[in-house]
Amino acid sequence: MRSAAKARRSREGVERLWSARPSGADRREYLVSEILPEYGLADASSAEITSLLAASNLGSALVSLLSSRAGVNWSTGGHTASDVTLFGYAAGDKAEAFKGELAGNWDNTELPRIAERVLGVDMDEVTKLLRANGTSWVTKREFETSSSGHHTH
Repeated sequence: MRSAAKARRSREGVERLWSARPSGADRREYLVSEILPEYGLADASSAEITSLLAASNLGSALVSLLSSRAGVNWSTGGHTASDVTLFGYAAGDKAEAFKGELAGNWDNTELPRIAERVLGVDMDEVTKLLRANGTSWVTKREFETSSSGHHTH
């Protein structure tokens, strides 16, 4: 997670920065000095940099590299902005509270805080503990990106 925590710009932000690079700028140097630090990847290896420069879509390649380092896997490569059905399970005394909290339509950014309330945990504290203990416990899943931008496992 350390790379993700260092990111100061989104994919779209670094893509705009890349598109606005001076016409005579050395691509590799610009990537290393301007793009990678902004996306939390200042420590990218020479091989990773070469791979990024060879990618047909720099934004997608950056996301894949950052996600890999953070131990994050995605089921799709894009947003549809359509509603998605969410199924959940809770047992015992938490079941009714969980069902009551999740009824209706929610923005996906609200879901972690709902789970936090129902489970009685402090997500910020848990995140600090996980980051303090490193990411070696996160397993790496290999996947390919199809031509549609969706990942296959």
